[in-house]
Amino acid sequence: RASTPAAEQNTASRLSSRNARASSTINLLPATGPATMSDPVKDQIAQDKFGKSFEECDSRERQSVGGTKGGQARKEQMADEHGGDASAGYKEMGSKGGSVTNEDTGNA
Repeated sequence: RASTPAAEQNTASRLSSRNARASSTINLLPATGPATMSDPVKDQIAQDKFGKSFEECDSRERQSVGGTKGGQARKEQMADEHGGDASAGYKEMGSKGGSVTNEDTGNA
């Protein structure tokens, strides 16, 4: 099929616009610094689980360390929300099908 100059210009314009959006999206991402930045909690969890520092862990192990750290943070949050008794928070969450927020419990 034959292409007209207007159609070619329209296609070039769309591609240019798409590339500009992609480029600006990339530039909006925050600079995170080197991947070697360490957190003592992550290092301790990695040492306990894998016998090595967080920096020595492969990506699967790092994910596991992050999950453990997140679980610990959630447990602390549940304890804070339930007078120091994390198990009460988990019990309440279980009885409500996993949906427990201040709005759900009427404590908002």
